[in-house]
Amino acid sequence: MNWLAGESGCPRSLLSEIMAGERHQTTYLPEIHAALSWPEPMGPLLSKDDEELLKLAHDLTDEQRARLHERALSMQEQTKKR
Repeated sequence: MNWLAGESGCPRSLLSEIMAGERHQTTYLPEIHAALSWPEPMGPLLSKDDEELLKLAHDLTDEQRARLHERALSMQEQTKKR
């Protein structure tokens, strides 16, 4: 992991979070791929807000996630009506 941190410029602590599955996106992803000689990652990277929302949702129970989804749809409908 020290080697990859040095090659990619990604902090070791962040690499640990990624490898532990605690974090799924980072702005260092292109550098990590290059260091490992992997093809460039596809698609846009998530914003920090989007990443935080996904992590929060992941930590909820199935029932809580369903309620959150229902509330988000309601909020979206309210926004469309304005």
